[in-house]
Amino acid sequence: MSTEERDDMVWKAILETAQDVAPQIPVEFLRKAYEIQRKHQFSQDSSESIHLMERLVDEQVGSSE
Repeated sequence: MSTEERDDMVWKAILETAQDVAPQIPVEFLRKAYEIQRKHQFSQDSSESIHLMERLVDEQVGSSE
């Protein structure tokens, strides 16, 4: 199985779960969060991933107010 196929399977699982558990979460937000985590999943230093996720959440919360 290629990395692209595996990532596609992971993305599909995230979407299905989100639709069942939290359908109010925008797909664009989920996609951005997934891409951040996928890109940084093997990084020794998690500070960049944390910073990007915090910024993404802040942007989402700010846009929904």
